[in-house]
Formats: sequence, C-alpha cells, structure tokens
Amino acid sequence: MSGNKTLLILGNGFDLDLGWKTSYADFYKSKKDDCKYYIGANKFFVEASFDCWCNLEMYLRNCAITIKTEEDAEALWYLWICWRSNLFVYLYREACKIVDEKSCAYSLLNSVKDCRIASFNYTNPFETVLNKDVDVFHVHNSLNETNAGVPKIIIGFDETAIKENPIIESNESLRVMTKSISDNNDKVDRKSHLLQLLRNSDNIVFYGLSLSITDSDYFKKFFEMLITGGLPQKNLYFVTKNPKGLEDMKKNMEVWGINYDDLVLSRNEVVCVYTDNGSDNTDFKRLLGII
Repeated sequence: MSGNKTLLILGNGFDLDLGWKTSYADFYKSKKDDCKYYIGANKFFVEASFDCWCNLEMYLRNCAITIKTEEDAEALWYLWICWRSNLFVYLYREACKIVDEKSCAYSLLNSVKDCRIASFNYTNPFETVLNKDVDVFHVHNSLNETNAGVPKIIIGFDETAIKENPIIESNESLRVMTKSISDNNDKVDRKSHLLQLLRNSDNIVFYGLSLSITDSDYFKKFFEMLITGGLPQKNLYFVTKNPKGLEDMKKNMEVWGINYDDLVLSRNEVVCVYTDNGSDNTDFKRLLGII
C-alpha cells in the first residue's frame, strides 16, 4: 500500500525509545525545586505527590473536577502555567541530547518516506536528530512555537471533564487547560483535523501512546466507528515497549469506553509490535514497509 495512505502517530513512548528522558517522572526529578520556588504555598502543588507528577495531566484533571471556587481555579491555573513553562525548558534541553541509534524509534526515523505524521510530543526529532524538514502535525504544538516568548505547548485534560464539573467550561482559568478546545489565537481545530487524518488513512501506527482518558477526545469517536463498521477497514499497529505496555494501554482505553478486544474482533487488522523485540523483529519490519 502507498505510504501516503499511512498515518504515523507519535506519543511520548517514541521519545523514550530514542533515549530521551521525557517522562513526567524525569521532569519531576529535574525541575521540582524550580517549581517549588515559583509556586510557594500553592495548595495544589503542596498536595501533589510523586505519583501525581508521574501522571501530571491526570492530576490536573482530578483537581479540576473538584474545584468549586474562583480562588481554587486561579491557584490551579498558576500551577499549570508554572508546570508548562518549566516543562518547555526541560524538554528543549533534553531534545538536544544524543539518541540511541540502535533503537526501533531511530530505525523508524530513518525509514519514513511519504507517510503523514501526527505527534502528541512537543519535540521534532526529524529536525533535531536527522536535520530533515519533515511535515509533522503537532497536535499539542511544538517546542518551536511561542507567542511573545511564551511557550504554546498544550498540557491539560479532556473535554469529558466538563461533564464531571460544568464550572470548567465557564471558567477561563480552567477551560484553557482543556487540550482539544482551540483558544482564540489558534486557527487549527486539532480534534477535527486529526479525525480527518484518521478517516483518510488505510494504515495507522500508534507508536508510544498510552491512550489515557486525556487523549479520549481525539480517538474515542474514531475507535467507535471502527468497531461498529462505520469506516472502511483499517490496518492498526500498536507499538509499545512490551506486553505490559499493551495491557496498560488496554486498561486506559477501557476507562473511556473502548474495549481493545472489540477492535481485534472487528473487521480491522490489529498488529501489536514490541520495541523490546528489536528492530529486526518481523512485525517491526512489516511496519517499516508501510511508512
């Protein structure tokens, strides 16, 4: 099949496979003292444990759905601003480091020809590692995008959080944290554009995505249509580190109402690829053949 009918979707697992320390846990270890300096006695920062930092967006979500007052909304907004700024600086430096040239991710970088690429990462290894000008749709913006020096990277939670706390929709301090809702200065409807890419692709590669509830705005409708036969047959590739990564992804999908087994039993072809098996693995080589 033609590569231009393939959509490659990159998640943080891709950068981790390259050898970059881009997890929230790595960010926490590196920047926690800086955040404490700026935040001071912010109630949400004080309450955030190491486990919360390891899943920062879920922590933001859990805080947002409990907020009842403007004061608390402003406190969480300030924490969000601080985290976003510090995350930008941390990732910018991390993305300048060398990568593991024996990794599956590096093999994929060098194999991409004419497939379409959507990235949930803020990095662009095609540019920084290979010095190639490759068209990448950054769903949550990239490290190259700023507004008057202020980072435009998007961190936050899903629209369904609004159902759990309607205040989110009417409170600008909270609404701005809803990832798939474009702000006034953003001309791209990220959710609609990604759905169009998904619908128009025959082969779809999910590389290193956890598919947690904070990603559900982008994928729930698409997976539902695949399961019910509302779309032509697709070839789906789920690339994770190992079987445990796949099981964690399945559990995440169940939280927002998608049963992975229903995808497997549908008329779509589903292939699991584990990077722990190396780049010489048959399934991984098959994946490289379509990009």
